[in-house]
Formats: sequence, structure tokens, C-alpha cells
Amino acid sequence: MKTFPIHPLVLLTIASIALIGCGDSGGEAPADQLPGSTNQTTFSAPTISGISTGGSQATISWSQTGIAPEGGYDVIINGTLASTQYRSTGSSMAVPGLDLSNSQCFAIEGRFTQADPAVLMRSEQSCTTPPPVTPLDPATVLYVSPDEAIGSCLGITADYGSINNALAAATPGDTVRLLPGIYRSEVAFPHGGTLSHPITLTHTPTSVCTAGGERSAKVDCSTLGNVNCVTTNHGNVIIDGLEVSGAYFNGIKSDGHSLPMAAGVDTVQLKGTTMSMVQTM
Repeated sequence: MKTFPIHPLVLLTIASIALIGCGDSGGEAPADQLPGSTNQTTFSAPTISGISTGGSQATISWSQTGIAPEGGYDVIINGTLASTQYRSTGSSMAVPGLDLSNSQCFAIEGRFTQADPAVLMRSEQSCTTPPPVTPLDPATVLYVSPDEAIGSCLGITADYGSINNALAAATPGDTVRLLPGIYRSEVAFPHGGTLSHPITLTHTPTSVCTAGGERSAKVDCSTLGNVNCVTTNHGNVIIDGLEVSGAYFNGIKSDGHSLPMAAGVDTVQLKGTTMSMVQTM
């Protein structure tokens, strides 16, 4: 076979035709190369930059890289989408009504509604740190006596001469212990304890000292008129081993809490359940 050399002008013409074929023939560039493209590969999730807390409110701040979501941002609380009232087009959101004694975890979800279909991009989760639990003070026994001589006889120094003053000073876990005698006053609990640390009002068992022949603590309201003798509107209270008598209305009255009872009024416990009223005489 014979071969013939190609003239340089022919080679140049062929090269020019090839270049024209590879040029812009009116076709579009790939979508992710167009200015303002909404191709989802260009979207990025927001990043939580901080969480501040105060009272029962948390304020979450975040930042966004690249295209901003036209549909705004939703707050995700503990993995659940919060109400749309917590949707923002800004970069922070305050969420009230939280129990911040426990850890609360948040994420921010960008709503890229400019894409078709819309694209949702969620941040990494960030959690609050609950405040440290303040330990209760060691339980205290507060002694009450209507007569200083009784406490002296028992070798006990009474802290109070009034049951109500002792109950006002009691904190969760404390016991108010009545020395033998008759207490002629209405008794009212100004506050309760906690489920694990109730406030206890009880007697002091003794066979050593007596007051007018009394070996027990008695609350007697017979001379006080139209009264409830012992009243509590608070739960997590224990009333143990007292004798309550002489009330015109109720010997022991509790509003809004239950009083599971043993025989008579020997033991009455309020544990935070519900009963409108209990009457014992």
C-alpha cells in the first residue's frame, strides 16, 4: 500500500474543526456548577455554637456554612421536632418551659425549601448539663416540751416550747419529737418534706419522766373553740404516735393529700397521694 504525506495546511484545518466541535455549542454546565444552584450536594447542616440556660429556658445559637435554608430552621428537642412556633430564619432561638434539672438535648434542622424536593439537614446534637444536686443537710431531731422540767428530767434540752415553731424550723428528713405532756394548741404544718425525706412529728417514748401523770404527748384542743386540731395542706409528712383530742371539727385534717391510717390516730402518714379530708377524734 502506498502512503502519501499530508500537507501541513490540511493538518491545521483538521485541528481547527476538532476544536470547534469541543467548544460551547449552547449546552448547560452541570447543575452543581451553576451560580445559585440548589443541587443538594451544595447544602450543609447548621452547627450549634452554644446553649445558654436560665430558669426553665434554654437559648440555642447556631451558624450556617454555604447556602442558607429559605425555609428557616427548626429546633429538635430530645430527638423530637418542637412546635413550629420554634421555627426561625435567624441564628438563635429561646425555648422556655424546660425541666433543666435533667439534661435536655437539642439539634437544629435547616429546611432547604428552595430545593425540589425540599432538603432537610440536621446538626449534631448538643445537650445541657443539669445543675449539681445539693445534698440535704443531715437529718435533725428537734425536741419540743411544754415544760422545761420534763426535758431536764430526761437529760434532753428542749429546742422549742411550741410545736408550730419546731415545724417551721424543720427541713426535709427532720423529726420533731414531742416530750411527754399536754400541748394545748392548734398544730399546722407550714411545709412538707420530700418523698424520700419526709418531716416526722412524733412522741418521745419514756417511762422515766412524767408531767402530771402523762407519759405520752397529747395534743388537746378542747379549750380552743371551733378549730381543727392538727392540719396539713402538704404531703410527705408523717404523724406518728400522738394522741389528738378535743377538736370541734377535725382531730387531724389534710387537704389534697392522703392519710393512710393504722388504728385510730396512732400512725398517720402523708405520702403525697390524694384525699380531700380525713377526720379522727
